Amino acid sequence: MEGWQYLAACLVVVIILTVLTSWLEKRKEEGREQGPQVAKVYLNGIEIGCLPVEQHKSMLAAARRIPSLYMSQVVNVGLVTLNLLARTLRYMTAIWLLMFLVATLAIPQVLAEWMQDVIAGLSQANSAELGRGLQTWVICSFLFAALALLIEFVMVASPDWYGRRDVFAEEVSFQLRRELEAPAQGKVHVLYWPVDTQGESLAQDVKA
Repeated sequence: MEGWQYLAACLVVVIILTVLTSWLEKRKEEGREQGPQVAKVYLNGIEIGCLPVEQHKSMLAAARRIPSLYMSQVVNVGLVTLNLLARTLRYMTAIWLLMFLVATLAIPQVLAEWMQDVIAGLSQANSAELGRGLQTWVICSFLFAALALLIEFVMVASPDWYGRRDVFAEEVSFQLRRELEAPAQGKVHVLYWPVDTQGESLAQDVKA
């Protein structure tokens, strides 16, 4: 497996996660109840104002019509891909170092015999066999590292951990800060509050 194939694999993972996130957000938006709604704006969890849902949606639509933002998003996806590749390589190194450390402490005699067999095999192998062996070793290491990265993502991480940014949401957040005269620091969050027939409100989370 060549280096560009590793990069392509990471890029495919990023694209799949991005498409899946967009699809879930779209399904969530389609499933919202009909009726009067208001978009409440929060900064670091504190409500700083509200605006009509239609206005918020129009701001999102306007942001998606800015060509430069698409270029910024592509650059961000590329950086996330490189970050994933770097994390995978770090995991590859960490896994082998951990295995070597455990084997040295737990089964030093077995490790020494294995290393002797490996050295003897390398001295007798031709270039083709050596190349296939190294390729198999790298592929297996990459798969183990990718599995560790997947476990990290499922258990504790989120796309933001890897540098993922939604530049369209950031543009809308900037406009909301300016319109509501909010500080530049902190994370902007928007909740849609539809009103049901009993007059109760239900918060529906959307990205801003």
